[in-house]
Amino acid sequence: MRTALVLLLLTVLVWPTLAQDLQPKIVIPQIRHDLGDIFELEKYEYAFVVRNTGRADLLIEEVKPG
Repeated sequence: MRTALVLLLLTVLVWPTLAQDLQPKIVIPQIRHDLGDIFELEKYEYAFVVRNTGRADLLIEEVKPG
């Protein structure tokens, strides 16, 4: 009985830490980019680097320009 109680206590204390390690973590080194002067009817592009440094899949479901 005492062993089961100790195992339960360890599980309750350790599980949140383990669960955090299994989360995705998004890293965007540069979150802003200045395109300079913008002219009508011109096309502008810039690619942002997005990395997942976590241990689970990172799902990007929606992106909105700001």
